Amino acid sequence: MGNSYGNHRRPTADHVYPLVSSGPATGITASPTFQYQATSSASSEGSASKPSVTGSGSGISRVRDASFAEAILDAQNSHRVLHGVATLSWDNSTYAYAQSNAGSYDCSGVLTHTHGPNGENLAAGFADGPSAGQTNNYQTNGEYNHFTQVIWKGTTSVGCAYKDCQAQGWGKYVVCEYSPPGNVVGQLSGNVLPLI
Repeated sequence: MGNSYGNHRRPTADHVYPLVSSGPATGITASPTFQYQATSSASSEGSASKPSVTGSGSGISRVRDASFAEAILDAQNSHRVLHGVATLSWDNSTYAYAQSNAGSYDCSGVLTHTHGPNGENLAAGFADGPSAGQTNNYQTNGEYNHFTQVIWKGTTSVGCAYKDCQAQGWGKYVVCEYSPPGNVVGQLSGNVLPLI
């Protein structure tokens, strides 16, 4: 189990999504994982379905980089389908929140959660995606992490944005905001399902 401090777990190569790197231009640096204290139990019924768009605006076509948005939504939904949970919808409200966060980032490599109303994953660097071993570690260690937020059954929508930090050696700084938030303390077993 990772070292705890506050509501975060210190990231290690064994429990973050994607893999943590030691510095710029060599991989991904991921933020600590935020765990939410439950005030009410939110659940989501259903199986894998076609992604949809929620929130104001007219969907992915309204984002700054539609190909990025489609790719990141598809990547997350491909993992959700493997765990028998409904696909995420793109949400323009969470996208706007993510875009605001990304826009204010200083490209320093230091990732700090906003502690806002959504679930949140942050990463900076270059990557082609996680390996199967990185994405399945939650099954053996039972910890909340970036991947558990991606496949959290009760989460129904996402909005992701990025800031280009290549000039500083960090590639893209990526922010994904999830609603309702996942990684709720005490609700892991009902929301993080095994591979089907």
